[in-house]
Amino acid sequence: MEKRKSEAERRIILQAQIDSLTGITNRDAFNRALSEVFKVNEKREEIAIVLIDLDNFKEINDTRGHEIGDEILKVTASRFMNQLASAKLLSRLGGDEFIFILEGDEAKEHHVLALCDRVQNIIKQPILLEHGEVMLTASVGVSIYPHDGQDVRSILGAADQAMYHAKQSGRSTTRRFNKELKDDLVAKMELAQDLREAIQNQEFYLLYQPILNKNGDVIKFEALIRWQHPTKGLVPPDQFITFAEESGQIIEVGHWVIQEAKRALKAIQEVHGKHVQISVNVSPVQLSQYQGEKAQLLEELLAENSDEQGTQAQNGLVVEITENLLMNSDESTRNALLAFREQGVQVALDDFGTGYSSLAYIMNYDIDYLKIDQSFVQKLENEKASQTLCEAIISMAHALGVAVIAEGVETQKQADLLLGYQCDYLQGFYFSRPIPLDQALLYKREK
Repeated sequence: MEKRKSEAERRIILQAQIDSLTGITNRDAFNRALSEVFKVNEKREEIAIVLIDLDNFKEINDTRGHEIGDEILKVTASRFMNQLASAKLLSRLGGDEFIFILEGDEAKEHHVLALCDRVQNIIKQPILLEHGEVMLTASVGVSIYPHDGQDVRSILGAADQAMYHAKQSGRSTTRRFNKELKDDLVAKMELAQDLREAIQNQEFYLLYQPILNKNGDVIKFEALIRWQHPTKGLVPPDQFITFAEESGQIIEVGHWVIQEAKRALKAIQEVHGKHVQISVNVSPVQLSQYQGEKAQLLEELLAENSDEQGTQAQNGLVVEITENLLMNSDESTRNALLAFREQGVQVALDDFGTGYSSLAYIMNYDIDYLKIDQSFVQKLENEKASQTLCEAIISMAHALGVAVIAEGVETQKQADLLLGYQCDYLQGFYFSRPIPLDQALLYKREK
């Protein structure tokens, strides 16, 4: 009995260390094993980390199905095991990421990069499946201890940074961690810490840009986040939003934005009327967190749209998403948008015209507002093509029952042209720059 129990325990321990799909080591087991390698490396001999990320794997899953995707992962893992004899601790980190280490002479840079060429060739070997073949590429990141990091965490971070750089360099390529990437990594680590402190120290604030109807009445405000850093001054959103998305900190930042917009909405509606809305920009990362009807984001939005008795108000907050997000949406994003529709939370499609979204997407997700990107609006006065395009967008949107907002309006002529095309709402510096809440409460457009 005792022997059978110990065998069962060993099987359980083994199963906890093995990736059930591919049969190779999983993330947790890799991390523990790598920590042990570092502990016994008293002479500080070189250790190379090779991180592999399959390119465009999400598209394969979306178009060919998850069963095909799983088969590809199994074949890839098998090929690595059979063709990379010097690779140690070969593991699947999850998703489409694999990792292994090299030690001793094999960890010398020229050996590592030569082996990475072999990795690329293995990846490019066609995978024959029942319904045809699949061709893959991969982005590979390399870091070498002790040159690129002094501990497990830093050396893994360096490999990840190198892999990300490979992705940005066009994919199907290998990148070694270097000083430029190191400086960038240090800057990102500092930014991550600054973001954490910014939330705690209330360094963020919102500005509100009026959105007017055809009569010049305020009908909405767009809430725009700003960051007043204690030593760096005003940090533009384009310098921290993308990083916040990559690091996952956008969840906490986005939560703060919704809470702040909630407080502003109450004050604005008391002054400008209950029909006036506030739109908040929602990140793809926030939508990807959607897990059923009890998603935190949806609960927050519904809470903002309810009065003190819990009665649903008339769409007080509007969610703004980008056209690119709609085109690259996954199941969780689709579920979130459909849930918004069912619960009465309105959605605006921002930056329309910069991507390749089809009208089918707008119909499928029941988009309420379409925002023409300012790059088209700013060319209205001098380019006939922009005039034709804006007029066509407005006409098609109206045919689908979608209202149109033109953003980036800076001149009277632009406004006149857009109103002539029957644009529903206008937004831009011509009417007002983004302004603090106290000014938003007093704002009134002189007609």
